[in-house]
Amino acid sequence: MLSLLKFKIEYIYINLFLFTFLLLAYEVETSIGTLRAIVITSFLYFYFFYGKKIYGKRILLLYVFLLLYLIIAYLYTGFISVKSFSQIIFLFISVIFLYNIFIQLGLKKIYKYYIMLSVFISIGILLQHLGYILKISFLYDFSYFIHKYKVSTDFGMYRAHFIFPEPATISYIMSLAFSMSFYSFVYNKKLLDFYIKKSYGFLIIVAYLITFSSLGYIVVILTIFSIVRVRIKSLFLFLFFVIITYLYLINNESFMYRIDGVLSLFDGDNLSVAKMNLSVWALYSNIVIASNNFIEYFPIGVGIANHPISFDYYHYLLNDVDNVNSVILNKENAGGLLIRISSEFGFIGIILVLYFLINFKIHKTDNFSLYLLSNAFLIGIIIILIRHGAYISSLTIFYFVGYYFIGKSKNKYNEIFESINCERRI
Repeated sequence: MLSLLKFKIEYIYINLFLFTFLLLAYEVETSIGTLRAIVITSFLYFYFFYGKKIYGKRILLLYVFLLLYLIIAYLYTGFISVKSFSQIIFLFISVIFLYNIFIQLGLKKIYKYYIMLSVFISIGILLQHLGYILKISFLYDFSYFIHKYKVSTDFGMYRAHFIFPEPATISYIMSLAFSMSFYSFVYNKKLLDFYIKKSYGFLIIVAYLITFSSLGYIVVILTIFSIVRVRIKSLFLFLFFVIITYLYLINNESFMYRIDGVLSLFDGDNLSVAKMNLSVWALYSNIVIASNNFIEYFPIGVGIANHPISFDYYHYLLNDVDNVNSVILNKENAGGLLIRISSEFGFIGIILVLYFLINFKIHKTDNFSLYLLSNAFLIGIIIILIRHGAYISSLTIFYFVGYYFIGKSKNKYNEIFESINCERRI
């Protein structure tokens, strides 16, 4: 009877993790979206954790730090908004929430069900491609049950993104799964508890590659590079994949269109949105504003959630760009977390991120399998820093909390797989 109760409790937490992961995979940047996310997550948090021992209370320091930082930034810059407070509250709740799910389930179960979720998504991606090839619309066009769902194509090439907004979202979600699948082929049983069966790994790798996401290509390169750092004899493998990737990309119209957009930034004084890819314009415009904030309000930035306000205030810095249709993209999240942090937290924010990544890094001498898992989480964080600008997203929180969880527990390899039934604190 006790074992059945234990199973039911763990089943609840597993579903809670998967539900939260999917629910918050979308960026929460609008006021209504933030409020809705706060209400839902707060309800789930208190429903499942009320009256129970709460772990990660040191994360309360994050909440205090963000509040104090916001006040200092306001006194220094004059920028502040209601969204600043709502984002701080929800960020704190979300980190505590997901961290406690890590504790309740243990790393092994979290990893296992994350991989199964990735396999499920991979099957969905492959079915979408099959449906597109066979012209079976209900297999690839989900607009009949997902509002504003759009089929993604580039230069006649279909790009699956399952139930998510765009292929780039798949790159964020499955980055860890792709890296660990790749490691499983190279290192085989050395991964111990993190080994992914070859059939699952092959499915994940194929599905990941056929989303044709530029971010996905970056994950591939970073994964192979991480292998080369460990195994010099893999240099030939690295060179082989670099050559194959290069030959593929230079013949990929979609990719070269983006490269041409980047090159247009260096085309003398004739900057024009029409010449750029919209993704390039989104990054460029936000980098200009973020760079101004970084220098103008050195070293603290403009404060959390204030990049959009500063974007409107300093929009004149983009007047030299021919923008006939007044296209403004991604000002809410700055187009990437690193850009946003440099804008909202300035030099201090950059230093804190670097400290976090270095302080919780696992080394080969600590534990090889944990070292590889830490690398995979790090690659996910790098992708988030490059292109995913939301603080409040299950993807951002999952990668940072996971990286912290592993780094904090590097000397407790056996313990981090256990659930909280052992009544321990990490």
